[in-house]
Amino acid sequence: MLKLTALLPRRPDLSREEFFDYWHNTHAAIALEHQKALRFVKYVQTHIGYDELNELMRSDRNCKPPYDGVAQLWWESFDDMQAGIASPEAQEAFRLLQEDELKFIDVPNMAIWLGDEHLMYS
Repeated sequence: MLKLTALLPRRPDLSREEFFDYWHNTHAAIALEHQKALRFVKYVQTHIGYDELNELMRSDRNCKPPYDGVAQLWWESFDDMQAGIASPEAQEAFRLLQEDELKFIDVPNMAIWLGDEHLMYS
């Protein structure tokens, strides 16, 4: 399985609740509308919470402040992802998604990468 992971900071002019609402209800709808063209098989949003525990874990390690959320998309294989993103429909979907990201994500400060998942325990 190939996995895309994106660490998402919200735009500074949005509250956390506004960010979550837009991401969950508007942006996800765009992604899901184009799921067949993009050929992903799983999409997960992780919304930050548990502020007091997060602060405790961060302070023990002297870590940077957390991101507001994590988006993850899975494909069956690298070849399947490439086949999906090569189509004109997928190219248009990526354009729409990237354009929409600017409405709620602090894009210059996000992190994004592709990698292979290695299940260690389930």
